[in-house]
Amino acid sequence: QRNLEPVFDSLHLFFVQGFPDQRDSIEMNANINFGVEQQDSLKVSITDLYEMEPDSLINKYGITGFWNRIITKQKAKFLVDQTSLATYLIGKLTWAVFILMPLLALCLKLLYVRRDFYFVEHLIFAIHTHTLAFLSFIVVLLVLPLTGDGDAESLLGFMFLLVGIYVLLAQKRFYMQRWGKTIAKFIILQFFYIFLLTITMLITLLIGFFLF
Repeated sequence: QRNLEPVFDSLHLFFVQGFPDQRDSIEMNANINFGVEQQDSLKVSITDLYEMEPDSLINKYGITGFWNRIITKQKAKFLVDQTSLATYLIGKLTWAVFILMPLLALCLKLLYVRRDFYFVEHLIFAIHTHTLAFLSFIVVLLVLPLTGDGDAESLLGFMFLLVGIYVLLAQKRFYMQRWGKTIAKFIILQFFYIFLLTITMLITLLIGFFLF
């Protein structure tokens, strides 16, 4: 519970300014540049926000434009039930990992294009290393309540270090190349991984927000 509070706070500050229960009205600006006509900011009554359905709300306040109406509708849902949206989006991140696996396997296929490995073998390697990473993360989550507040970052950093070393050793043993090539390809793979993970997470969160 303690670890999820920063996530909820960040999501709240991203969409709104201030807190709904401390105001009579709240500013909801759905303006985005999708080639639609820009609409002035409007203040929505807190009573209307909590008592009206999102569709009725956007009709009452005369919000026009396809994207403006959709984003305002999703914002209204979020403001009424912020915790559920955060939990919903975090749950959808698991789909990002499933999407990431074949993409990572494709990167391995390109890195080891001269090696006699099938795509499925690269996929199994990617799943195997991620299984260890997830198990390590679960262990850290179980141990965190037993540690002090200042030890959380150190524990997570130590976990990432161990997982990184394990992946490097696994890559060396599985693909059986010299250490120089293995380390070079390991570094290149990390850049690919960070890029693909960022893209898949952003796409998953964006889709999750619009489907909430």
